[in-house]
Amino acid sequence: MRRLSLGAALPSIALVLAVSSRAGGLPPVTPGFPNVPQTPGELLSGLNAPQQGRTAILAYHDGVLFTIPEQPASNPGSDFQVRTWDLSNPRDPVETATLGLTPQPIQAHGHFKSGEYLVIGSNWPPEAPWSFRSPGSSTLERTTFPDLMGIGVRGQLYAPWYVGDAWWVYSEVEGDAFIEFRGERLAEWDHLGETGVIGHPFLLGDLLIYASDQSRTGVATYDVSDPRNPVLLDVLTTGGPGGYWPELWGSGDGRLLIVFPYRTGGNGIRVVDATDPTDLRFVGDLPLPGDEAMYIQFQDHRAFVGDHVVDMRSLESILHLDAANAVRTNDGGVGIDTSQYLLPLGNLLVTGGGAPDQGMSVWAHQAEPDLV
Repeated sequence: MRRLSLGAALPSIALVLAVSSRAGGLPPVTPGFPNVPQTPGELLSGLNAPQQGRTAILAYHDGVLFTIPEQPASNPGSDFQVRTWDLSNPRDPVETATLGLTPQPIQAHGHFKSGEYLVIGSNWPPEAPWSFRSPGSSTLERTTFPDLMGIGVRGQLYAPWYVGDAWWVYSEVEGDAFIEFRGERLAEWDHLGETGVIGHPFLLGDLLIYASDQSRTGVATYDVSDPRNPVLLDVLTTGGPGGYWPELWGSGDGRLLIVFPYRTGGNGIRVVDATDPTDLRFVGDLPLPGDEAMYIQFQDHRAFVGDHVVDMRSLESILHLDAANAVRTNDGGVGIDTSQYLLPLGNLLVTGGGAPDQGMSVWAHQAEPDLV
């Protein structure tokens, strides 16, 4: 089973809404942000829109930055509005639109891009769906995303395939794993009983990975080349792999790592090598003192988590943002939270935080312009 391109051979869009740069609409596309020499670790702007709430998702699509809040762990009185920004001057980001109450997309922390589309929520309501298309013109369109099979949980990121379930220790842990294609259930099996791994599914070509949440119950891998007959390849519990929101990182030479940010018993990341999915190996545990390590993003060989930049080749922190002591240039206070999202854009880094220091900030993470 090959993961299909989300933008290929899909039905035509039934609904495209007219939009404008007025408040409540979408801003004109203004491609680009400065990619010039910077001072690593410098705070360029922040906090921006602290009234937004816990800034759980940052997404950049064809010249427009989207900031998407989550309601839990936000300051009282937050407005929970999705916003767009112009980053042509990262020292003074310009808010260009508010788009409505956050849809709290894939488990409140996920979104995806497919070709011309950015998807941050469902195709509902019809008059204002939560997908945005850049058709090569000067304006984004707010539109439905074709063949969207749902937006609630992580296993729906692989449309038209859907892998379930995504288990959390926050809720009841029960039920079988399953694979569906366009709504047809192809296989169902007792993953929990066979492996004991409580966590999130990842579908990567013919490989299905279940990576533990903070229950630290391990990693399980399956061969799903025949999606009607998943074959268990390996289960790893050594080292207690697990974390708040695991992610995958792949190197240019074919190495595949599963990375687990964690915030209990300290902050840091645990790493499992899944290059050979039949022989999973625990690589190590890297403590990262500072802001909570909950979510992780990547750019080339760099990882961005908590308030650290980590070199994935050596698994060492190469930059500490020292967010707790950064000066808020917009309101004169001190303290910025970077625990919720860290989005690298060239040699810039846009961060989102939760209460009490919620909002969006812009940093530099690399001295030289990013040209690769």
